[in-house]
Amino acid sequence: MTFNLSPLLLIAVGFLVLSCAEAGSKTTQRTAGADSQAHDSETVHKVSDNSGGITSDLETTDSDLPGPVAMRIAELCESTDPKFAETVRTAQAIRQRYALKDCAALASFLLQSYDLNLSGLSLKDVSILKSSEQLKRLNLNDNALSNLDSLMDLVNLETLQVERNHVRDLSSVSGLLNLVELGLSGNTIADISALIPLKKLKVLQISRNSIEDLGPIATLTDLRVLSAHTNFLQNVNVVQGLSELRFLNIQGNFDIVDLTPVSKLIKLTSLDVQGSGVKDLSFLQPLQNLQELKLTSELIQNYSGLANLTKLVSFEIDAGANLFPAQKPLDPTLLMKNVGMKKLVLINQGVSNVEFLKAMPGLKSLNLNFSPLDKVEGLRSVPELIQFSCSYCALAKIDFLSSMPQLEILELSSNPIEDKEMARVGELTKLRSLGAYDTDITSAEFLKKLSNLEDLILGTNDIQDISSLFGLAKLSKVDISSNNITTISSLANKPKLIALDIASNDIQSLAVLKDSPELIRLDASNNLGLLHADLPIFSKIEFLDVRKTGLKNCQMIASLKKLRELVLAQNELTDIGCVRDMTALRLLNVQANQLSDLSPIKDLVSVRTFIAAANSIVDTSPLSSLHQLDTLNLSGNRVVSLVPLVGLMDLVNFRIAANPIADKVNRNKALCPTDATVSPAIRSFCQQ
Repeated sequence: MTFNLSPLLLIAVGFLVLSCAEAGSKTTQRTAGADSQAHDSETVHKVSDNSGGITSDLETTDSDLPGPVAMRIAELCESTDPKFAETVRTAQAIRQRYALKDCAALASFLLQSYDLNLSGLSLKDVSILKSSEQLKRLNLNDNALSNLDSLMDLVNLETLQVERNHVRDLSSVSGLLNLVELGLSGNTIADISALIPLKKLKVLQISRNSIEDLGPIATLTDLRVLSAHTNFLQNVNVVQGLSELRFLNIQGNFDIVDLTPVSKLIKLTSLDVQGSGVKDLSFLQPLQNLQELKLTSELIQNYSGLANLTKLVSFEIDAGANLFPAQKPLDPTLLMKNVGMKKLVLINQGVSNVEFLKAMPGLKSLNLNFSPLDKVEGLRSVPELIQFSCSYCALAKIDFLSSMPQLEILELSSNPIEDKEMARVGELTKLRSLGAYDTDITSAEFLKKLSNLEDLILGTNDIQDISSLFGLAKLSKVDISSNNITTISSLANKPKLIALDIASNDIQSLAVLKDSPELIRLDASNNLGLLHADLPIFSKIEFLDVRKTGLKNCQMIASLKKLRELVLAQNELTDIGCVRDMTALRLLNVQANQLSDLSPIKDLVSVRTFIAAANSIVDTSPLSSLHQLDTLNLSGNRVVSLVPLVGLMDLVNFRIAANPIADKVNRNKALCPTDATVSPAIRSFCQQ
């Protein structure tokens, strides 16, 4: 069996990706079909049955045959024993994904597959994989796994992805000595000492965890790719011994100040240190092979290390999340030796003159957001631009666009551009995406010839007529919020439309949207004259916002069972029975209505955010079953007891102001418990 390294590793050894904000976060979606074949060797198994029936502990011995193992996997798949409920659910999810007709087919499949993609199935238990010892590649991203114990015997694994789960303990992977690629980003890992034996690793993704010390990876001297961004790292001393590294991402580790150890990585081609505490870039001088570099200028005082870099094809720098200009902005002329530059991002660097662009004629992507441009002639020297962004650039004239005929993505939001100048955009017939939010335009006529447009942002202007959208059949995402629009008839026959924001207009009818069966997101909020009765049945819609639309009855949306987020706030609802069967809901906002009864939500166990402030709620007992709730706002109601909420252990953000129970005089242990078994959020409030 030939093992193909992932795209990430290929990047590390020579292929450049121009934009990689999250290295390794996009795992290749593999299937099992092509590689499924008979075992390379006859592995035998035995089931340990301590309960008088089947067990999920499928252990290997020398006396069992593959047939019995397959039989026991099938039995697990069909089990009605409650203790195997999660195992059965996993089995059914795999069957559905791979179109396996029955449990016997599942067993055969699991014992022969070399490659499994089980991502995004919300799995809590993967013990049914214990005997899949032939597996080489396994993708468990985006599930709900809390441990990896079931994988400890899968010693042939070469690629394992378990990103965005709930894993804390890595001890079970310490014996997987053949691992070449390991993805663990987005978990709750603090200790990575279990990785010490995994000396074949070339790709390691441990971003978005709780790691303070990278010391244990000192033994992984063959690493090519290391993504450890958004942790709590104090230093990067360990990397100086990882001389084979080509890709390093330590973004968002604020306590890292000294990057001198990175200067030893002379093979490095990609480096991301955005959001670190670095002040001096002199460590960059030896890194002559760097092709991709990302920085935050917030604290930088010395940029001299950039002067020696000549191979950059992608460079990004911003001033940090606070949006204040850099204390010491970058002088972009330091980059002029990089004549092969393809992507350049200079956000909030005080750039006013872009003459330096003449040294980069092959530039494909340019972002100058928050730059007070006053000399724009240099923009005429980059004719190959495909993407140009210049929001908040004080642009009133955009005649330079005639020198950018290849543009496909254009962002000009928050500039004082009037209709006459915006007409120039209408000549860019290759445009697929246009952002013109918060400008000085009153007309959308310039759009008529832009038949390739897919994404359009025209929010916060003074537009009344959008008839120019009639012929734009490729539109996929449209934002025309906060204008003076009264009809959206021009959005008829838009079969590719998946996201629409028409908030804060004066729109009455949504009937034309019946021709948009793919619609997933709709924001129709703050349209006070909206006729709810003609709301089409969107079979795929996942997000709906109809706040402040005068809604008195929500039954017309009761069939939208794929909704994940629903906003019904600031209406006149006295009943929310319409949500009773919306079991996919993750967020529900019913703030500022006239509600007293929450019983319709008692079975919506997937809800994580519930906002019901400013109603007339007394009884919170229907919330007691919503164990995934992490955000709950009941302020401004009539709640007298928090007892029904004591079991909500995941609750983090809790608001209960302006209720009888919020008054300390009304609090006692009977109504506001404080014992150790109570939800920490409730206990914290009751102890105040």
